[in-house]
Amino acid sequence: MKLRECLAYKSQAEIETVITQLSESKSPMERLNAILLGAKYKVKNAQFLNNVSEMSGDEGNTFFGTPMSTFATAALDVLGVKKYTGDDGYILEMVESGFADV
Repeated sequence: MKLRECLAYKSQAEIETVITQLSESKSPMERLNAILLGAKYKVKNAQFLNNVSEMSGDEGNTFFGTPMSTFATAALDVLGVKKYTGDDGYILEMVESGFADV
């Protein structure tokens, strides 16, 4: 079963716990999933937001050529933490979509 399908059967509190745990993983792919799902499910607990803020500086891990920082920056905007004022088209598209298609 996919992670997204598992989350569909959980309460918002349980979803936040799972996503926050993913954001603390050593696996870059799990941290990326945390960013995407955290933005989609509007996770706003302090630990998660702190982890995403730290990932907004991560230029070393890339996914299909896109740095982790790009996803984290867009998520911070979508979650209302830090407004993105730049002109990176990919970030702007993610912010506009609100991660709804994740």
